[in-house]
Amino acid sequence: MEPEKRPKKTMIILGIIVMLLVVGFVLWKYKGRPQQQDEVPTLGSTISNEVKAPTDAVPDVNPYKAETNPFEKANPYSNVYKNPFE
Repeated sequence: MEPEKRPKKTMIILGIIVMLLVVGFVLWKYKGRPQQQDEVPTLGSTISNEVKAPTDAVPDVNPYKAETNPFEKANPYSNVYKNPFE
């Protein structure tokens, strides 16, 4: 049985060596080739060029008047009653 196992084992080892040589040759061949990179715009660069910040449309000064007492407008009786002790 020993002579029958030997050629089978030798063929397996020889097959592995041939496969390693083929893989090594392919890697060596493509390693020296410069990679071609096409300029494809990414989604982030496309969106960032079209989107504007919301602070661009905000005015510098608050257009509303500063009201310290909101009940002056809401109180309908503010001008009716006069305090006699004032």
